[in-house]
Amino acid sequence: MATKKSPEDLRTNKLLNRASSEINGFAELLQRFERNISILGRSRRTFDNYSRHVAALAL
Repeated sequence: MATKKSPEDLRTNKLLNRASSEINGFAELLQRFERNISILGRSRRTFDNYSRHVAALAL
Protein backbone atom coordinates (compact mmCIF):
# COMPACT_ATOMS: atom_id res chain seq x y z
CA MET A 1 0.00 0.00 0.00
CA ALA A 2 1.32 3.45 -0.91
CA THR A 3 2.02 5.84 1.91
CA LYS A 4 0.44 9.26 1.93
CA LYS A 5 2.79 12.18 1.48
CA SER A 6 2.46 15.14 3.76
CA PRO A 7 1.52 18.52 2.27
CA GLU A 8 5.02 19.76 3.11
CA ASP A 9 6.61 16.91 1.11
CA LEU A 10 4.42 17.70 -1.87
CA ARG A 11 5.26 21.42 -1.66
CA THR A 12 8.98 20.64 -1.40
CA ASN A 13 8.87 18.35 -4.43
CA LYS A 14 6.99 20.98 -6.41
CA LEU A 15 9.61 23.64 -5.66
CA LEU A 16 12.52 21.32 -6.38
CA ASN A 17 11.01 20.06 -9.62
CA ARG A 18 10.25 23.58 -10.79
CA ALA A 19 13.75 24.84 -9.95
CA SER A 20 15.32 21.80 -11.64
CA SER A 21 13.41 22.45 -14.84
CA GLU A 22 13.76 26.25 -14.91
CA ILE A 23 17.31 26.79 -13.59
CA ASN A 24 20.24 25.47 -15.61
CA GLY A 25 22.48 23.26 -13.48
CA PHE A 26 20.16 23.16 -10.46
CA ALA A 27 19.73 19.38 -10.55
CA GLU A 28 23.51 18.90 -10.57
CA LEU A 29 23.87 21.39 -7.72
CA LEU A 30 21.36 19.39 -5.67
CA GLN A 31 23.27 16.15 -6.29
CA ARG A 32 26.55 17.70 -5.12
CA PHE A 33 24.82 19.32 -2.17
CA GLU A 34 23.20 16.02 -1.12
CA ARG A 35 26.58 14.28 -1.29
CA ASN A 36 28.20 16.98 0.84
CA ILE A 37 25.42 16.87 3.44
CA SER A 38 25.76 13.08 3.60
CA ILE A 39 29.55 13.22 3.99
CA LEU A 40 29.17 15.71 6.84
CA GLY A 41 26.82 13.29 8.60
CA ARG A 42 23.78 15.56 8.52
CA SER A 43 20.27 14.12 8.44
CA ARG A 44 18.08 13.72 5.38
CA ARG A 45 15.74 16.27 6.91
CA THR A 46 18.54 18.85 6.91
CA PHE A 47 19.05 18.29 3.20
CA ASP A 48 15.31 18.56 2.55
CA ASN A 49 15.01 21.84 4.45
CA TYR A 50 18.12 23.42 2.94
CA SER A 51 17.29 22.35 -0.61
CA ARG A 52 13.73 23.66 -0.32
CA HIS A 53 15.01 27.09 0.70
CA VAL A 54 17.72 27.13 -1.98
CA ALA A 55 15.08 26.27 -4.60
CA ALA A 56 12.84 29.08 -3.37
CA LEU A 57 15.71 31.56 -3.56
CA ALA A 58 16.72 30.38 -7.03
CA LEU A 59 13.21 30.89 -8.35
